[in-house]
Amino acid sequence: MNQIRDYEAFAAKQLYLSGLVSEYADIMFELDDSQESEYARELSEKIQSENFEIAVVGSFKNGKSTFINALLGKEILPAYARPCTAIINEVRYAKKESAIIFLKDNLTYAQINSLPDWVKKELDNYDSETGISVPMKKLKDVLTIPMGEPQDCFETPYCKMILYTPLELLKNNVIITDTPGLNEIETRTRITTGHLSKADAIIMVVDVRSGVTAADQDVATMLRKSKKPVCLAVNKCDSIGNMNPDIYEFYALGLGDPIEVSAVHGHGTGDLLDWVLENIPEDDSEGEDEDLIKVAIVGKPNV
Repeated sequence: MNQIRDYEAFAAKQLYLSGLVSEYADIMFELDDSQESEYARELSEKIQSENFEIAVVGSFKNGKSTFINALLGKEILPAYARPCTAIINEVRYAKKESAIIFLKDNLTYAQINSLPDWVKKELDNYDSETGISVPMKKLKDVLTIPMGEPQDCFETPYCKMILYTPLELLKNNVIITDTPGLNEIETRTRITTGHLSKADAIIMVVDVRSGVTAADQDVATMLRKSKKPVCLAVNKCDSIGNMNPDIYEFYALGLGDPIEVSAVHGHGTGDLLDWVLENIPEDDSEGEDEDLIKVAIVGKPNV
């Protein structure tokens, strides 16, 4: 009985705090500070949802999509040389594979014109709550920049994709979120850094072949200031055997012991999965979406 009263008291305080943050978001919106308003709304939602999210971050061209597929143990996301569009891609558990895409509000003529024909056919019946079903073989149509489009100024018409797949890692209320690459295009970097406010723990992906870059140092500084648990994954360590001596320079980022990873060959993913499992809180309930644990993967494509 005491536990019930304690939970009710906690829930009341949680609702009160969420309401205060939501009111602050409204005030910032009235003051034309849309960025602060959006951040506050995301924070309010996080307070209510109690999600636990692990974000994987990194710089452009670090093989991020390949890394995610290696972590999942299955090729889910298309890994192309061209950068992915600036959208949030959530990977969730379901018994059958499927995908749903969500469109931005107030699409421009250019954005509508860039839509594949099979998406255009769904516009008249589009519902922002349910999105548009995406055939698995057409994922590349919504996740990558269309051929012929300039990479530095292409504005995607999409805001988010949800991909459902029957993977064991996701079965216990885990969501993996792939986000746009950092330090590539300002708008994509903004989406990624803004999304990190939802994360409770972070995996940073770097490229052993490039060494520690100025961009890596900037990201590491931001992550240290976040005061959140961070795991440093050094990708493209493709050789087997002794530790790659080049990995030692990544200690300079101040993010603890780096983990050697080869996204192409799958090396090191076991150590990363151990880290993920250590940071996921025990799940005592069988709740639905509101109790899901989110794993967000952020980084440059091809790291």
